[in-house]
Amino acid sequence: MGTKRNVLIIVQNLPMPFGRRVWMEATSLRRHDFGVAIICPKRETFTASYERLENIDIYRYPLIYEVGKGVAGYFVEFVHCWLATLWLALQAYAHRPFHAIQAWNPPDTVSRWIALSAVGSEFVFDHHFLYPYPELYLAEGHSRTSMLYRRMLMLERWNG
Repeated sequence: MGTKRNVLIIVQNLPMPFGRRVWMEATSLRRHDFGVAIICPKRETFTASYERLENIDIYRYPLIYEVGKGVAGYFVEFVHCWLATLWLALQAYAHRPFHAIQAWNPPDTVSRWIALSAVGSEFVFDHHFLYPYPELYLAEGHSRTSMLYRRMLMLERWNG
């Protein structure tokens, strides 16, 4: 694949191309001559383990257990997703060595570990959720006196 720049995108909560925001970023990267691979779960009608759409490689893993069944369920899902993502990242790297990894929440810890393991890969964490940004919380119309707002301020001070 020569000197082409390649990006691995890791998504833990939506199948591709169903996740519109992720898919728009992936296709934008592709239009700008990046090679793009995505790792995501299988769901609904997106059940193929491997698919190539719009010159984007999509690697999917089955969800064996979804969160909602307590701490043990979360742990099982997390470990499964972590191992499946690692396995598929190795496959994606063998097919098209990536230079950067873009991760979306929630797979932060999974992606950081893979990024550190992939020699020469940069890591981008694309944070999409509102919290813990107090200004955005207020912009959404929430109160300055709420407990959640005060907690976000506290976390911001601790991280400052």
